[in-house]
Amino acid sequence: MDKSEKNGVVTAAGVFIILVLIILQGVPLINGIAVSFKEYNIMKGLAGSPFTGLENISRLFGNIHFRKVLFNTVRLNMLYLVTVLVLGCLLSVSLMAVHKKVRSILLTIILIPLFIPGGVLAHICISWFRGTDALVSPRLFPFIYAFLSAVKNAGIPTVFILKTWGTAKEREEKSGFEMVMAPVAFVLIQISSILSTNMDITANLTNPLVYETADTLDNFTYRTGFMQMQAGTAQAAWLVQAVVHVILGFAVYNILRMIARRKPLLKDSEKGIEQTSDPETISGFRTNPAGYVIPALYSLFLAWFVFKPLLIDGFISLFNGTSAVNPVFVISYFRYVILYGLIALIGVPISVALAKSAAYPGAFGSFTRVILVFFVLAGGMGMHQYLFYKSLGIVNTVFSLILYYLVPVANSLVLAVIIAFRRENGPETGGDISVWKPAFVLALINFIVMWNSEQVPLIFIARQELMPPVLMTRTISQSLGGAVIGVDLLITLLPVVLFVIFRKFITEWVLLSFIKSK
Repeated sequence: MDKSEKNGVVTAAGVFIILVLIILQGVPLINGIAVSFKEYNIMKGLAGSPFTGLENISRLFGNIHFRKVLFNTVRLNMLYLVTVLVLGCLLSVSLMAVHKKVRSILLTIILIPLFIPGGVLAHICISWFRGTDALVSPRLFPFIYAFLSAVKNAGIPTVFILKTWGTAKEREEKSGFEMVMAPVAFVLIQISSILSTNMDITANLTNPLVYETADTLDNFTYRTGFMQMQAGTAQAAWLVQAVVHVILGFAVYNILRMIARRKPLLKDSEKGIEQTSDPETISGFRTNPAGYVIPALYSLFLAWFVFKPLLIDGFISLFNGTSAVNPVFVISYFRYVILYGLIALIGVPISVALAKSAAYPGAFGSFTRVILVFFVLAGGMGMHQYLFYKSLGIVNTVFSLILYYLVPVANSLVLAVIIAFRRENGPETGGDISVWKPAFVLALINFIVMWNSEQVPLIFIARQELMPPVLMTRTISQSLGGAVIGVDLLITLLPVVLFVIFRKFITEWVLLSFIKSK
């Protein structure tokens, strides 16, 4: 097959998948925008509901509680961002002075919480603070959220910063700019989703006593839309979030493109996280016993705060028979291993086709990139998807999850970045660049994201026998009056084991797919 034929195949595959993406995500999104300007009535449907113009949006901004929700969301995100960035910088600086093999082990430990479901981390936090006033204190909640989110995500900026600083000495042209590239990139990407919080953590931690400082825009939208059935108001709130994210996101996208052109963001990207440059050449750092202190203390903290409740208390719960593991849970466990596994595998060729389309020169490539960035920024779970899938009659079936996850947009965008990086740094390969290996690794990450997510199945699945394992924990904990740590262990075991097995393939590029969702 010559080059023109290959280009024709890429174009045809890209056009087809983009059309599928527009149908599955674009049509619901357009309907969601329309609902924002209507007094939506579920019995009359979208066409029969009266048009109200900007009434929903003006009512929203006139609501004191909504303004407080916006403030809470920004405050929580800024606290989280400062905490995770400081922690990442401290860990990175220390790890530079640690022996290479030890650094690999410590990085693995630091990254493990990223692969633990947010709801499980919230259960662990609740178990530690049970009997105190911390979780019912509006004043303390923002700090608890920032702390827990930073524990979960600290590995991302640590790897980014370590990788960037680790290659600074190898470049012929050196400047202070190289030392801040990774932190700047991380902060910019996080700010592009400033009105979004980790729903799995907030949904499990938040209680009515802390709404004053804990209520976020995501929770407000979910509560208004799915619990109070005020679709117009909920979609107006969603529209505000989407517009802000799209504006900030495209600004960040262009800033990062300029940064990448000035200096490579990351180098030696094909190596795993454990293969960072030799400590003798990392920005002037040499192996130093003092470098072990902060990473070792942080690893001990994780062992005490996260791993001890999960492993020790979890195994005790399982062996004592108090975990309430039942046949329905076991069936759900294996059903979703197969279902999410198949979705992830189907997403591999889809991601490759979209990524190659985005990297295609000319107008078609530019259009594909804009589409992917737009859907990453404006997409996500909302009432508009629920209403769309309800109209198809697939709510309360696994088909809703299949269609929702079918096109992995974030993976496609990350693969497009990898292709662009390889072409710029390996011109000898020309246009024939294989991305199947990172595509399969990203599929693994996509499986873990699906497995760990509570929000999407919570909206689509109401039948208990069809719920995924991560949601069954909530049902079991409600029936027994507390979180069931044994079930949490079983749910966490699979994604963490997969990470440990495939960690050498998980590069800083792959970790990019986690950044948008924190």
